[in-house]
Amino acid sequence: LHGLVPSEFVEFGGSVVHALSYHAVRNGNLDVESGVYVASAGFVLDAAGVPSHSVITALGDTPTPSLDAFERAVAPLVDGDRVVCRFYNVGDKYNVQLATLRVNRRWCPPRRWQRTDPLPRDLRAAPHDKHGLACWHSRPLLYTATPRAVDEPLAATFRRSHAVDAANAVVSSLCKVSFDVLHAIDGVVDWHFVGAGLVVDADAGLVAVDRNTVVTSLGEAWLTFAASVEVPAKLVFAHPTHNFALIKYDPSRFDAAAPEHRPTTARLSPKELSVGDDLVFVGLCRTNADMSLSQRVSVTEISCVNITQAHVPRFRAVNEEIAKFDQVVNKSLGGIFVDESAGEVLATWSCYSFYSWNDEKNYEAFHAVGVDALRDAIAHLDNTYYSIPVGLKRLPLSTARTSLHLDESWVSRLLATHPNRSQVLSVAQLAHDDDDDDDKLREG
Repeated sequence: LHGLVPSEFVEFGGSVVHALSYHAVRNGNLDVESGVYVASAGFVLDAAGVPSHSVITALGDTPTPSLDAFERAVAPLVDGDRVVCRFYNVGDKYNVQLATLRVNRRWCPPRRWQRTDPLPRDLRAAPHDKHGLACWHSRPLLYTATPRAVDEPLAATFRRSHAVDAANAVVSSLCKVSFDVLHAIDGVVDWHFVGAGLVVDADAGLVAVDRNTVVTSLGEAWLTFAASVEVPAKLVFAHPTHNFALIKYDPSRFDAAAPEHRPTTARLSPKELSVGDDLVFVGLCRTNADMSLSQRVSVTEISCVNITQAHVPRFRAVNEEIAKFDQVVNKSLGGIFVDESAGEVLATWSCYSFYSWNDEKNYEAFHAVGVDALRDAIAHLDNTYYSIPVGLKRLPLSTARTSLHLDESWVSRLLATHPNRSQVLSVAQLAHDDDDDDDKLREG
């Protein structure tokens, strides 16, 4: 029985895998060589849907009845490889499932650990020497294959089946963004996120996405175009106060493709959203990734996003105006709002995450936000980018007159600048406090 207790394990993609133990075999009525046991799913297995406490029976075409066999199956896999994994849950051994793993050796290099038990005489000789009797040793699992030197060229097939020409024109600017979190930091509430991205510079490979999809820099981002090709991406910019980030893929992967099979740059409009604007919504379908949705909407109200602080410090969007429409926007992964006449993007349909103090849960909501801040960030991406470190709130002009004693000259200037908006902005919160600066902004 002592020989059936595992004394070795393999770290693979952040997971911990070892041979089936006597206890698991007995409780699950399993064959001791039916596979290897997943003690902790970690990064790679969890992203593929292989849970902890499951049994892996094969990687690709290689059966894994033992830990040695599992090591031989892992050895030829290089970073970025895709391999099919066969597994079953301990309590459901007759239901073998399939999952596709994306190998990751960059964040999680595989290692094999072995425990060497000290002899009884060594324990008697040094009963208090815990460091001298350390018994875990490890070695890396080396490649047995040559890593790929050149990635394969790609070509996407975009479906342009909308009745509106403006919607068909921007389909090739949309992509699905998948993000897997490596380490949960910065108040991250989950491990896997999916959303919609907008190609803002196809020559540079820049894609804009909301910060509820790419939530942190410690993770892996993948872009899927037209549900036919997939490319990796990396985070290059995350706005500290607005709900967007910029990620970058390698545009040379599409150099060999015909122009109609390449991602295209979306033209961002400098126009602000206003009540009465007639727009076309174009988004990605949630249930069918190779389809896009389109819908005509009209702006009925310009409001602002108001997200309360969570009990754990985390990102929350501030100082953003959002548009509301005359009808409910179709459920989607996200999308954009296009001016039908000019073919330009006026707003993005972005996902916002917020914390509810009532039931202590996290919720998500989609809002339409203009692209003015996004245009400014793209223009200054290679230079110093400035952002106001304050949180603002809107106040009616009447309140500013009576309660804050706003001077009439400022009232006239505000009405002349924005005749359709009888409001002022007030400082609600400071990002940091500097006691040495007497000329700083103050709350209120």
